[in-house]
Amino acid sequence: MTVDEIIADKLDIKNDIDVSIYNDPNTRAESFHKISKIVNDYIPKIDSFHSKNNENELKEKGYTVIDNFFTADEIDKILDVIKSSNGYNYHIAINAYNQEVRTLDNMGDWNIMSFLPDIFIKSPFLLNKFIDKRCVSLAQSYFGCFPTLYSINCTVSKFVGKEFKTQTVHRDYDDFKFLSFFVYLSDIDTNNGPHMYYAGTQNGANPTDEPVEICGKKGTVVVSDVYGLHYGKPLLEKDRIILWFRFGLSLNKMYYKNQDFKFAQEASKILSHIPNTLHNKYLLRGFIKNVSI
Repeated sequence: MTVDEIIADKLDIKNDIDVSIYNDPNTRAESFHKISKIVNDYIPKIDSFHSKNNENELKEKGYTVIDNFFTADEIDKILDVIKSSNGYNYHIAINAYNQEVRTLDNMGDWNIMSFLPDIFIKSPFLLNKFIDKRCVSLAQSYFGCFPTLYSINCTVSKFVGKEFKTQTVHRDYDDFKFLSFFVYLSDIDTNNGPHMYYAGTQNGANPTDEPVEICGKKGTVVVSDVYGLHYGKPLLEKDRIILWFRFGLSLNKMYYKNQDFKFAQEASKILSHIPNTLHNKYLLRGFIKNVSI
C-alpha cells in the first residue's frame, strides 16, 4: 500500500472530495498527529535547513516571512512563463467560471486570473524551488513529518472596482495541517493586495487583535497556515501577482477536488531536472505519473 492508502485506511477516510472532514479543530489535531506518525514510519525526516526564527514565528503566529527568497532574475523567469500562458477567470483555473482564456496583458475587466499548474511543473527552474530544502524542512518542522506537495497555483488580482471572494475573511480547509508558500511576484504594498493574517488563529482560535498586513518586495515569500483566518486585502490600485505552492500531510482531498492529478508529468520530465532521490519522488509524487517509491 502507498502511504496515502495507509492513511486513508488507518483513519477510515472515505474516497471522496468532501473537505468538510478538515473543519473541526479537535478532529484536525487528533488526525494530524496520527498521520504524522504514519508518515514518519514510511519515510524518514531530512536534516534541518531552515531558519529557527522562521520556525518559531510560524508556530507561534501562524505565518512567517522569508525576504529575498527569489532573485530579480528568478522572478523574471517566472513572469516569462506566466506571460506566455493562458489564464482563466477564477482563483483556481480548473474551476473557472467558463473556459474563456486571456493573457496577462489582456485581462480586460477580469479582477482575478489564474493558471493551470502544469506550466509550473514543466519549469525545471521552479521544480528546484519546490524541493528547496529550506522550504521543505520548514514545513517538516511544522508538521512533525516529511511533507507532500499537493497544490501549485498563480493568481493575478487586478483593481477593477469590485472585490473577489478571497478578499473577505476566511479559513481554508485543505488538510488536517498544511502550509501555503506565497511568492510575491510583484511589489506589494498597502494599496495592491497584501496578505492579511490574524496571528494566532491557526489552531482554530478567534482573533484577539487586528490582522497583520504583510507587504513585501517581489521575491518575498510569505509562509502561512491558511487554516488561520486571513484574506487578500482588496486592491485600491495596480495589480498583484502571487505564485503559491502548498505542502500538506498527504495527497489530501483538496488535491483531488481541484483535480491536480490531471497535471502529473512523465517521470522522465521531472526527474531529469532534479536529484532522483526518494525524498524528492515522495514530495512530488502527486505530480509524477506512475512514480515508484
